[in-house]
Amino acid sequence: MAITPTAGAVSLANTLEIVEQPTLTYYVDPDTKRIRGTADGLTAMRQAVEIILFTERYRWQIYSPYFGAELDNLIGLDSGYVAAELLRRVRDAFSVDSRILSVEDYKYTYKDGVLTASFTVRTIFGNLEQTLEVTIS
Repeated sequence: MAITPTAGAVSLANTLEIVEQPTLTYYVDPDTKRIRGTADGLTAMRQAVEIILFTERYRWQIYSPYFGAELDNLIGLDSGYVAAELLRRVRDAFSVDSRILSVEDYKYTYKDGVLTASFTVRTIFGNLEQTLEVTIS
């Protein structure tokens, strides 16, 4: 006797089609801070990466608890710990976006209480160079 039904079962394997949705979004001009049309592809990805990195996780109720990066609680910690933890937190912040493939070429410098990290974000549309500064003292 079968545990799962076998008669009349519908197979979705032949009928289900997965369609990638466009990344079309409103484009915010970084110079004027105004919405200027729409953007798609790598331009939309650049904007998404910046929004993810510069939105503090758990602070704004408009975003889900999975959106953004946790950077504020790095203040006052050892610079070596912050350098390693920052890479982990950036990767964690990007893990919710399936268009982001990886974070590579992570480099950092520490000067006058500010840790500056630079890295390459690999996306399905191409690579983006990103810089992030964290004040830790």
